[in-house]
Amino acid sequence: MQENKPNKPPNTDFAQQRLHGFSLSPSPVFLGIIYIVLAGAFTGMGVWYKIESDKITEVVKRYDNIPQCKADWRIPMTCMIELELKNHVEPPIFIYYEISNMFQNHRKYSKSRDIYQLMGQSRSKEDVQSTCFPVATMGDLGFYTNLFLDPKDVANPCGLIPQSIFNDTFILLPPQDSPLETIDIKFDHLAWDIDKEEKYKNSDDWKTVQWINKENEHIMVWMSIAGLPTFRKLWGRIDNQLDAGVYRMAILNNYDVTPFKGEKRMVMTTSSQFGGKFYFLSYSYFVCAGIAFIGSFLVFIMGHMKSKI
Repeated sequence: MQENKPNKPPNTDFAQQRLHGFSLSPSPVFLGIIYIVLAGAFTGMGVWYKIESDKITEVVKRYDNIPQCKADWRIPMTCMIELELKNHVEPPIFIYYEISNMFQNHRKYSKSRDIYQLMGQSRSKEDVQSTCFPVATMGDLGFYTNLFLDPKDVANPCGLIPQSIFNDTFILLPPQDSPLETIDIKFDHLAWDIDKEEKYKNSDDWKTVQWINKENEHIMVWMSIAGLPTFRKLWGRIDNQLDAGVYRMAILNNYDVTPFKGEKRMVMTTSSQFGGKFYFLSYSYFVCAGIAFIGSFLVFIMGHMKSKI
């Protein structure tokens, strides 16, 4: 009876679990050496990351708290801030805007858009009423930038995310002793290729049906939801070397952050092979190295005590 069972496993070492077992039992000295090697590796990585972060030049300037820079979307204000570079900076140099205390990852906010409309499809008011709630029409949008559109027309693009698009503009002026009048800021290669190629397309005859150009890369960058309440988004790129000096940034200030008690900052920075300035990762490696050193010390002590027993 037992030999004729159809589900009986074959008589092999693997199927019958007769394989030889192996259990690694390293000595305390071997374990201590492993911990020391790990500690050295973590220390080296931490030092490497810190050196790369130290190479980055970063200038951050808050401007929403300057009286001349108080924003009002009804009456745009122009103001000037200063950004000081203590040493010459090699390109590429990136211009970011930073916003604090804005929760883009709030569920109601992050869902308020229509992906088919963003890809260039024609959508009716009924189609976007649920996906773009509470901003489905131009009347819901609250402002008009296209003379062809009526308050009852569908807002294209619709939703809370397009309605709150960051619209401050910046002009970087060289130091006063420089022969240059302005510094060229480029606006290409800001968004992901997949965004430009597939996710954001203008509708046919878009100038008469859209209130904004959906193929503008600033729009694409803004539509990428930030996961934290303080975030930076790429606004432009400088491909020329900047000498040391005090640079002036002229700001056309439209974006009001007072309704959500936010803050606005202008960031001018370079990058390294690991990205932007980020010391947390290097400090994390140092902490791991310290834990590994402590582990090796404890293993050696325990091995020494065990040898005396």
